[in-house]
Amino acid sequence: FNYKFNFETIDHVDIEIADVYNNIAIHTFHIRKVEVDKPDIYIDYPFCSGENELLIEGSPGEIIISGKIEDESLIVSCLIDEVIYVSYNTTHKNPSFSANVSILNKDYFTIKVEDAYGNITEEKYLISRDQVVSYADNPMGKTWAILIANYNYNDFVSLTGPRTELTELYNILKTEYDFAKVSKRENLSKEGFEELFQVELRDNVKNYNINSIFIWYAGHGLFENEMGYWIPTDAKKNKETSFYSHSTLKSHIESYADDLDHLLIVSDACQSGNYFWEITRSVNGSKDCNNKQFMKRKSKQVLTSSSNTELASDDSKFANIFNSILRSNDNACLPVDRIYLSAKETLKKRGRQTPQFGPIPDSDDQNGTFFFIRKND
Repeated sequence: FNYKFNFETIDHVDIEIADVYNNIAIHTFHIRKVEVDKPDIYIDYPFCSGENELLIEGSPGEIIISGKIEDESLIVSCLIDEVIYVSYNTTHKNPSFSANVSILNKDYFTIKVEDAYGNITEEKYLISRDQVVSYADNPMGKTWAILIANYNYNDFVSLTGPRTELTELYNILKTEYDFAKVSKRENLSKEGFEELFQVELRDNVKNYNINSIFIWYAGHGLFENEMGYWIPTDAKKNKETSFYSHSTLKSHIESYADDLDHLLIVSDACQSGNYFWEITRSVNGSKDCNNKQFMKRKSKQVLTSSSNTELASDDSKFANIFNSILRSNDNACLPVDRIYLSAKETLKKRGRQTPQFGPIPDSDDQNGTFFFIRKND
C-alpha cells in the first residue's frame, strides 16, 4: 500500500491494520527528519577561482583562510588535510570559518566537512603562488580577467556555445596574454552574480591591488521595459525580479570602479541593451602602447555583441571573431577599440547583429581604453 503524508507538522504515524476476522494491530512509526544534501564550501579569502585554485601572493609558509559553510543542517566536523581542526560556531547553521594553514612545500590541501546527518563534502584546493612581480612594463598594471558563461538553465533554453567559447577565450588569455589571474565562472545563479560583483570583486580589488579588470559574459540576455538584463541560470520566464539587471551590475561595481585604472565589460548576449554604455566619442583603431600620456588615461568601457533589439545565435559569431582577433594578433598590445571595429565590420558584411561600444556613464572614464597585452617571451 502507499499513502502520502505531510510530515511538516507531525512527529509520528499510527497505522491500524485489521484482517477479515477483525483482528486489529496498531503500529506507531516515529519520524526522524533527515536531509541528504552535502554541505557547500565557499572560500572568501584568499581569492579562490571557479577551479578551486587559491591565489597566494609571495611565498609565505603559512596562510589564513576564511570562508563559509552552507547546509540545511548543523556542521559537526570541518578538517583540513584530516588533521587541522577549523574554527567555526558549532551551534549556528551556515557558519563562517577560519584557520591557519601551513602551505610550505605544498601544492594543494583538502577541506573535509561533515554535517549532522553524515553528509560529507571533500574539496581539493590548488595553491597558485603569485610571486611579487613588477607590472611596470604592462600599461594595464596588474590585470585580472573574470570569464562567465551561463548555459545550463532551469526555465530558459539551455545553450551549447557559451561553454565552448569560454574555454577557448580562457586558454588564449592564459597562454598568450599578460593577465595576473584568469578565472572561469560557469552557470551563475542570481545570488552568484550578486556575490561576485557586489562582494568578491570589491574585496579582491582592495586585497590584491588590482589595476585593471576584464569581465566577459556569455549567455541569455533580455531587454524589457527599457532595461537590459543578464539571465541567471535559476531565472524564471516572465519574472523580471529573477533577472540580473544592468543597473544592478552598474551599482555593484561603482563601489570599487574608482579604484581601477581600467574596466572592460564585454556582454555576448541577446538584446544586450544600452543602459550602461553611451557613444560619446569617435572610435578608431590607431591607439597603441607607445603614447605614454594616453596610457595614463583611465577607461571604464562596455562592449556588447548586439543592440537592445537584436537577437544572437547560440553559436556566437561575435565570440568567434573576438577570439580569432586575440589569437592572430602579433602586436605587443591590442586595443579593444580595434576588436570592436573589426567585429562590427565583419558582422555587418554577414548581415548579423551590430556590436555596440562606449564608456560607462557617470564613471571616471578619461577617454582611455583597455589594451590586451601580450606576454613578453
